[in-house]
Parts: sequence; structure tokens; C-alpha cells
Amino acid sequence: MSAEPTIVQVPWGSGSMNIPLPDRWELVQAATPELRSAPSDWPDRLAVALNKPVAGDSLSETLRGLEPGARISLIIEDLTRHSPLHEILPILLRELRHNGVDDSQLEFVIAAGMHPPMSYEQFAEKDGPEAAAIAWRTNPWDDPTAYLELGTINHMPVRIDRGVATSDLRIIVSSVSPHLQAGFGGGYKMFFPGCSELSSIRLLHRFGIKKRSMDQLVGLDPNANAMRRAIDQAGELVDRYHGQTFAIQYLLDGDDLPVYIAAGTPTAAHTMISKQCAVACGIIPEQPADVLITNAYPRDLDLWQCFKAIPNTCWAAREGGVVICLARCPMGANE
Repeated sequence: MSAEPTIVQVPWGSGSMNIPLPDRWELVQAATPELRSAPSDWPDRLAVALNKPVAGDSLSETLRGLEPGARISLIIEDLTRHSPLHEILPILLRELRHNGVDDSQLEFVIAAGMHPPMSYEQFAEKDGPEAAAIAWRTNPWDDPTAYLELGTINHMPVRIDRGVATSDLRIIVSSVSPHLQAGFGGGYKMFFPGCSELSSIRLLHRFGIKKRSMDQLVGLDPNANAMRRAIDQAGELVDRYHGQTFAIQYLLDGDDLPVYIAAGTPTAAHTMISKQCAVACGIIPEQPADVLITNAYPRDLDLWQCFKAIPNTCWAAREGGVVICLARCPMGANE
């Protein structure tokens, strides 16, 4: 009588997928991020963080320094990210209104890069009815007239959405997670490439990639990551051009709620949460795997997001090993 097969359980949608391994296979390691659960009072902690920044002025101080009627862009994530914006944005909007900002001064800009635009129904569901009552739009990546060229970085033109670049205040609201090229997402990446034109987006995604070799970039320290350095330099170009930027950054738990929150100047807030992300999401392989099974949960919305699980984890496989990527893709290719 043969023994029961070893079962590998992989997150899949709202449940899990059970994968029986062949008898001759040995399960060496089952690795998942070690994320603590978000505290129940995370909304209060978010409210406190707005006025206790890790660097720079608080949000209240920043708002008091603006001229009456100043234009404010709220730079937010699209459907490919899982922030609970329907709970986060009301807290931010309350703070803005408390400091005398009228809704007519606000515009939400979805930093979607080249991702498909959201419908009104999708926006209202993800971002909540309060946000849906305010002006909003998606990055118009295929309209070159909608952008300003603010300079170049290593011969790469930095073209940023005109409305974003000319805003008196930009408020970045985004999660921070491992990124296959930039080391970590979030921060000024919401501008470049999130609010950038097609040619800039394409050049940035080729930047720092060696033609004849492949380096591990996911989770890499920003100082050692060429793409992240370019992203941060582009953000500084935006701030030198006009206005200023305040960032709200956080790390999500397994239920997509903020575990750690930091606010203030974009680079400082992003650095703090990136360090927490590295500790929670970094995995040390026990030994190189002959077969590596991976998936992109919870970022398995479409094929483009699912594929990122391969370069994020392939470093745990031995040279010549096999990587099996499980891709749920409820939205297909999402082109």
C-alpha cells in the first residue's frame, strides 16, 4: 500500500489549491511571507501618521503652507494593487477637509502606467463613494500631448503627466511590495512610470537590465538598484519643477490591511516601509530547488501580474532547474 502523497497548498483566489507531489519528490521547503496581521486600530494609526511624518512637514503643516485654491493631485493605485483604498481615502479626505481644502481643489490620478483604465464602477468599488464623487482619471499613457518633459536621466527622457507635474501638492497613496526590477514598488514609482508617457515607460523598463546576464533585482537595496535610483531622481525632477509631494506608504498583510504605515517625504517614507517589506517578504532558501512551484497571489489578477512571480522567485531554483508558475488570471491578459 503506497503512502499518501505530500500535498503542497498554494493560495488560490479566496481559497487554496492542493497539489499532490509525485512519490519520488521530496518537499524541502514551503516558503511564504512572514507577515504579521494588521492591528485593529490601523485607521487610527494612519490618521496619526499623517501628522507624525518620518521626515519633512506633517500633512497639516504642508496644507497650511499652500496658497488658497491650490491644486492637489492624489496619486493612487489601480486594480492590480490591493490597497483598501475605500477605507484609507476617507481618512485622508477628512484630514484635507479639516484643513480647509475643498473637494473642487482635488483630483485623483490613477498611476496605472500602461495598465488598462478603470471604469467608473470599478473606481467606485475600489476607492469608495466619497472618492467617486471627486474628479478622477487614469494616466493617459498613449496621449503624448498630456505630458511635460522635465529633464533626462542617463539619456532617458522623463515625461510626466502635465496635471500631476503642475499640481501645487501631490499626495502619493500606495502600498510597498517587492518588485522584480525596482527592488520595491511604491514611492516615486507612482510618478515614473505610474504617471508617465509610453516612451518613458518603455525606456524605464529596459533600464538597468543587462543584455547578456541576469541579476537579482527584486528586494535589492535602493542604493544598489539602477532602476530605483532613476525613479527617485525622476521624482526629484517633478518636485523641483513645481509644488511638493507628500507620501503615505504602507505594507499590507495577508488580508490586504496596512501592517506598517509611514508618511512624509516620499523617499524617507518609502525607505522605512521597504525595510519592513524586506524583513517580512524576504525568503532564505534552504537549498537550491530542482523544482520550484510559485504563484503571484494576491497579485494574480492578470497574466502580466502573474508572470512577475517567476523573476521574483526563480533565484531559489538551481541552475537548470524547473520553475512552475501557477497563474489564476481572472482578467486574462488584461490588455
